[in-house]
Amino acid sequence: MSYLWLPLAIISYIIQSATNAIDRIIVHREVSKPIVVSFWAAAFSLATLGLLLIGLLPFAWAEQFRFQMPSPNIFMLVLVAGAMAQIGLFFSYRALHDGEVTKVASAIGAITPIITLVAAYIFLAERLGRLSILAFIVLVLGTIVLTHQSGKRQKGWFKFAFASAFFLAIQSVIAKYIFGEYHFISAFSLMALGAGIYALCLLVFSKDVQKQLSRKSKQRTRDTYWILANS
Repeated sequence: MSYLWLPLAIISYIIQSATNAIDRIIVHREVSKPIVVSFWAAAFSLATLGLLLIGLLPFAWAEQFRFQMPSPNIFMLVLVAGAMAQIGLFFSYRALHDGEVTKVASAIGAITPIITLVAAYIFLAERLGRLSILAFIVLVLGTIVLTHQSGKRQKGWFKFAFASAFFLAIQSVIAKYIFGEYHFISAFSLMALGAGIYALCLLVFSKDVQKQLSRKSKQRTRDTYWILANS
């Protein structure tokens, strides 16, 4: 039972790989700038709050979905985690816009666990064995080989990939702490509020988002459906 996380992680990476490929297609459309894609992804994530409605059903199995009120400190961390996840996704969209999906996805996938290791060591006091440390060294070397471009000037996608990995790694550490201290379904659902705050900030401050929302076109509608399906 302790190894159940491994097949779940593999399935998660398979789904994430497909998502990255679709994101690559979306962010290269003229009307789908990375910031606009990020806005819609965050806005659509509010649907996660609907999980709490399952807890209102009069069935015994629905009890695990019933909302539990968090403490103020946990609630703030939940909002931060939700917003940081969306920021990390934005930087991944930006990296996919400039770079090849294989290199971007591989770089984020390699850098994220490295930063997670350091953050978990500092904030959660988690320790790994020698074999796990060796695996992380292989990840570092693999990332260097993968992203190196001999004879060519390195493009700017890598800095966005690194920023994405950083925010996603810190978010995962915060989420790990939250899930250990608070009800999982409630925490997972409330993170959508953090995403909603992020989307609201983009709506207020991003001219690209405002301009895209003001347009009326079939192309915008099709792209929105793609983003919704991919979310």
